[in-house]
Amino acid sequence: MEKLLELENVSYSYQDGKERNQILDHASYSFEKGKIYAVVGASGSGKTTTLSLASGLDKPDDGKVLFKGKDLSLIHISEPTRLDVIS
Repeated sequence: MEKLLELENVSYSYQDGKERNQILDHASYSFEKGKIYAVVGASGSGKTTTLSLASGLDKPDDGKVLFKGKDLSLIHISEPTRLDVIS
């Protein structure tokens, strides 16, 4: 199957006052075209963070998020986007 979306060694943390909270620590996963996935886990386990990174709304502290092999950090939001790139 063709890999549509990949998270490669993705790390993400945030600052909460004096404390640094590590949400993801070198997480890797790939999503194949034509399959349905569910992101499940306990509260605070990083589900929303993972979806925000996968969608390009947030940027990882380390690692890469790839869509069809292209690094999301290299795709500029100002460029025209078409929904049919997924098909």
